[in-house]
Amino acid sequence: MMTLRRWKPRALAALLLLLAWPSLRGAPDELPEAAVQNPILRAHFTWVAMEARALIRPDGRRIYRRDFFLEQRVEYLVRAFLTDLIQRRREFNDAVEVAQLARQRALRQPANREARRVFKSSLQRVDKRAGRLRSLLRPVLSEFDSKSGTHSAVQGDFSSNGFELELQEIAAHAEVIEQLIESSFFQLSHTVEATTLGKGNMLIRLHQVQQLAGELARRVR
Repeated sequence: MMTLRRWKPRALAALLLLLAWPSLRGAPDELPEAAVQNPILRAHFTWVAMEARALIRPDGRRIYRRDFFLEQRVEYLVRAFLTDLIQRRREFNDAVEVAQLARQRALRQPANREARRVFKSSLQRVDKRAGRLRSLLRPVLSEFDSKSGTHSAVQGDFSSNGFELELQEIAAHAEVIEQLIESSFFQLSHTVEATTLGKGNMLIRLHQVQQLAGELARRVR
């Protein structure tokens, strides 16, 4: 009897979509053609699609099959990924901007506990949004390190310096991440090298943002 072995983590995300396909309708069409044809994404999701539908022999060997609908499934997965990426990067960038505005308000009203509460909440949102974006990118960038080996030091507390340098660091990371996402996934290019996807490592930068935003949120009283 054929038994299922443990699924590899990056195949699990697509498994439910593939099981329901083709009853699912296609992802939104309003995406740049260069992004839809991105060679790194198409190679990754071709592997995901084939892995999810592989047959397991009694001896444990996997049999990969190419069928008539493979390209359509890959197209759907690429479009679904890009649609999710657009939303998550927007949410992340918005969260960083809101945190900067919340900090300014808290500085103008040092005795306002509600202003500090809003600032603390905005930092927690930055941490969460960075994590959501990082979790989406990790399977595609699995060959790169996903965690930072260093931790950005937080100087003082909010009352002493308003965390100015730390918010500037978060904003700088967000700007580089945005540029890397745009150049790696959306700009017209006939080839996208894996080294380009890892340049400045989006995953490590997002992890550093998570660490820093989380630590700042804990220090806001």
